[in-house]
Amino acid sequence: MIRCGLHPILRPRLLLLILALFGLTACGVRFVDSFNGTELFRKLELTGDFLPGKPLTVTVTVTQAYPLPVEVACMYEDSSDLTKDQKKIVFPERATTVGTVTLPASPGTAPGDKKKVEPQEYSFEFTVDQPGDYFIACLTPAATENGIGTSFTVDKP
Repeated sequence: MIRCGLHPILRPRLLLLILALFGLTACGVRFVDSFNGTELFRKLELTGDFLPGKPLTVTVTVTQAYPLPVEVACMYEDSSDLTKDQKKIVFPERATTVGTVTLPASPGTAPGDKKKVEPQEYSFEFTVDQPGDYFIACLTPAATENGIGTSFTVDKP
């Protein structure tokens, strides 16, 4: 006789997977396909020809609502060519800096208060000499987990 359905061993595992997915949504985890930014970083755009030696421009949009000045640094690395030892070093110490800017203090506002703070754009131009898979991020060096980044590929000419 032929029976349809899951193997008896797989049934409990499937049930656990379904319960875990529902549990994640109950804990505040959401699966979304858009990004609304962080308290400071709103958007990062990378434009250019994506060929070795050709200029690329990174533009970062920020909303500075902190009562103190905040330094922002944009940096990149060739992620396709990292050794095991290089991977042990934190990104800001191994990456190449493209540009930095110190955002002036914004007294009378609070982080996340986007309605009172006008977005500002900063652009930095740079070139990459070798083809490869790269990663670029703009972050606050004082708190490197506060940042925004993207991967990009520089093709062979």
